[in-house]
Amino acid sequence: MRASKQRIALFASAYQGVEILNRLLCDDRLSRTTQVVGVVRDDPSNPVCKASIRTWKYLDQTELPKRIERLALAHGIPVYSGALSNERFFQDFISAWQPDLSICCVFGQKITSRYRNVAGLGTVNLHPCCMSPFELWPSEYSGVLPIKRMLDAGHTGLFWAAHFMTDAMDAGPPIAFSRWMPINAEMSLAQNHEGHAPEIAKFVSDVTQVLTGVSEPADVAPPIGYADFGQLRNRAEVQILNPILRKSHERKPSNSLTNSSRDPEFSNLRNNEPPKRLR
Repeated sequence: MRASKQRIALFASAYQGVEILNRLLCDDRLSRTTQVVGVVRDDPSNPVCKASIRTWKYLDQTELPKRIERLALAHGIPVYSGALSNERFFQDFISAWQPDLSICCVFGQKITSRYRNVAGLGTVNLHPCCMSPFELWPSEYSGVLPIKRMLDAGHTGLFWAAHFMTDAMDAGPPIAFSRWMPINAEMSLAQNHEGHAPEIAKFVSDVTQVLTGVSEPADVAPPIGYADFGQLRNRAEVQILNPILRKSHERKPSNSLTNSSRDPEFSNLRNNEPPKRLR
């Protein structure tokens, strides 16, 4: 029998992946009503990851890819780092993981429709964009190395978009946009990515709460920097959002759910300090 918690599959790696998983595990509101059931991470040594043409080209490819795996395994969460074309893994994904929502950030393989369609609440991707996100979506910086390309073009800041994943790369219907975040050409690409990671994790937590019915948009989306969910639902070009957002708002969190039994004092693998519980 399926557990009553909403089940989340995370396709992520690098600094952002570690912080997002950390947040999903620590946020009290999410931990009472959601459960991370599996993590798929990049393995830069595997050709399917395309590390030579992606951000991994500028990141540590030895220790950094394993951080999210160590964090997941410490909490009994299964981790996969092979090809998504592996049929055995796909069968595990649909029969054992059974996600209600999939989240993707810094992940190098194409997530095809057969994976996307498993999650009833959709597969959400995080991708940076610049300028005014509502007028200029999809981003002209879709595809690989978006932050490097923005820096090369002279941009000094960006937004992160949460959007539903489709066959079009980084161009599916938008859900919300993060606060504006600075980028600095005098810093390394790795430093720019690492600096954004905690804020991206908070943004992912907010969007996840809305999509899973934990919170209403007004509770997690400040008026400056985030999407107006009410306005977003009325925009003709994103009408696909209506059934998903309406479903999430009609569903009420169960008061009978209890906190996870996992140990809250797990190691923060970025600075080896225990994280604070998030309220």
